[in-house]
Parts: sequence; structure tokens; C-alpha cells
Amino acid sequence: MWNTYSEGVTTNSSHWSDLLVHVSIAESVNAVNFPPDVPYFAGHPLTYHWFSDFNAAIAANAIEAFSVSVMPVASGLLAGALALSGYSIALHLSHSRRTALVAGVLLVFGGGFGWIRLVGDVASGGDPLTLITATAYDMQWGTDFPYFRVRQ
Repeated sequence: MWNTYSEGVTTNSSHWSDLLVHVSIAESVNAVNFPPDVPYFAGHPLTYHWFSDFNAAIAANAIEAFSVSVMPVASGLLAGALALSGYSIALHLSHSRRTALVAGVLLVFGGGFGWIRLVGDVASGGDPLTLITATAYDMQWGTDFPYFRVRQ
């Protein structure tokens, strides 16, 4: 899917390009660059949270595989740990399993709140499956927000 802003800037709504940055961080760790450098600014220390890349690098090194093959499993395990942590904390605070379940689900799937637009689009008569596959609900609200743009 390609989105064109009114200023003539075209961006890819898919986030596959982010995968290459994370793969390069994991492979940098496996090449004994610790802590790893920023992939697109060689020689600068990485100040980005790279815990998931570190886990993927360790797992890939342990099974002697390329790190990209381990990343979906590592991401799934970390998402499960996040959901379980949220569930446990909410259960302890609310003493309600239903509330705890909602908290765990929202922690994993409610991240960027882009789904709020999906609810509005479905309420105005859109087909959910078509909307999910055709629309990138990522910070595109039909306004000038976010205030930065990548120029071509």
C-alpha cells in the first residue's frame, strides 16, 4: 500500500523496512559488536531499545541460524510475556479476571491507538477485513500530525 500526502510525499504504509534495521542490529551483536552501533550511522553508539534484537541474536547464535528466522518467534514470546505481565498486575490490582484479561489484550494490541480509527471506519459502514488490509492505521489522521515529513 502506498500513501500520498497532500505535499507530494509518498510513503510505504508497510513497516517491512524496519525489519532490516533490527536484523542488522542482531547480526551486529552476533558479530561481537557489543553494544552494537547504529546501523545507519556507523561508529555511533546505539541509544535505541534493542532488547528484542539482543534476544533474537542470542537465539539465532544458539541454533546457528540467521537472526531473521528467529525474530517472529522472539517477538511472539515477548508479546506473550507482556500480556502475562499486564494480566498479572491488573489481576492483583482489580481482583477481576475479566478486567485483567482486557488489560493484557490492550497492552499487546492497543499499542499505537491506530485501532480507534478502525472502529470509527467500521461504525461508518466500512468492511472490517477490507479496511484492515487496505488502510495503514499508523499516525495518519488526515491532519498535519505528525508534524515531520520525509522529503524525496
